Amino acid sequence: ELDRALKFAPDNPKVLDHKAAMLCDQGRMDEGIALFERLVAEYGDPTGTHAGNCARAHSLRGMPADLARALELFAVASAKAPAEPSWRDLAGLCLLHQGRFEEALVKFDEAIALAAHDPQSASISHSNAGGLRLRLGRHAAAADHFRAALRADPTDRLARVSLAQAEAGLRRNGPA
Repeated sequence: ELDRALKFAPDNPKVLDHKAAMLCDQGRMDEGIALFERLVAEYGDPTGTHAGNCARAHSLRGMPADLARALELFAVASAKAPAEPSWRDLAGLCLLHQGRFEEALVKFDEAIALAAHDPQSASISHSNAGGLRLRLGRHAAAADHFRAALRADPTDRLARVSLAQAEAGLRRNGPA
């Protein structure tokens, strides 16, 4: 269907966005990112969707220059869609991969604040914040985040396992 849509509307940004995502899903990251970058540069992006999707593709490739570009694009997407928590959460993951832990926590906390009425996004952001706090040895705060993730999504097995790890750390080391 994508090929058919491209025949009828070869310059439709929505169709091109789907094609770029498909290329990335197929492991053709260079082609997908180039198309996303073209969308950002040439087609306007009033909702930040193209910038956010381009950022996500860069972050998946994970090279230092890609992470830096992803952070630039997540900032654009966040500015254009200020109520969207996922761009901040994904920016937090980029910062985490760069070793910028405190900045990552700020982004996760921003995402959590925005996700108050979106249980799935709240669960993801709480799990990411809890995972980083657990990694930093902040067991009590990590446990609080994992509990919040489970309130948002009681079926989240990773949050349940991570909560057990945080609680074990609390028993061993006390609240850090």
